[in-house]
Amino acid sequence: MSLSELFKKVLVKDDQYVLYSNLSETIILLEYFQDQSLNEQQLRRIYDVVLTRRFVACIIKVNGGNLIPFEDASWIEKLNLPVLCGSGILFMAYISANNVFSSLEIEKEIRADEMKKIKIRIFKNTEEAIVWFQSNHIL
Repeated sequence: MSLSELFKKVLVKDDQYVLYSNLSETIILLEYFQDQSLNEQQLRRIYDVVLTRRFVACIIKVNGGNLIPFEDASWIEKLNLPVLCGSGILFMAYISANNVFSSLEIEKEIRADEMKKIKIRIFKNTEEAIVWFQSNHIL
């Protein structure tokens, strides 16, 4: 099973990224094409889509550059994760072949409150992320 088989519904398209969902709109895929940070307007469009639907999982795939520059990691955690946690997303997979951390078995759990956790894993390829989602009964 590939990402193109799973994610056929285009929600937002931009020159830097495309936001897809599976047909049942339970998983969202954000695919980056360039190694640039998204601007505030681009992030707002993504957040609006995430907050108006009931996704339970998110895949972020980076096709160029590194996944998250070290200096941006705390910004991502402070800004993006509260939005995703608040929207109901429980699983997040980052896919980046060039990320130095993707060779490690990294799993992080963030507590949004006492009742909700978001599990985050970093993968080098889409196949590993799909297996992880299947093992958690998301696919």
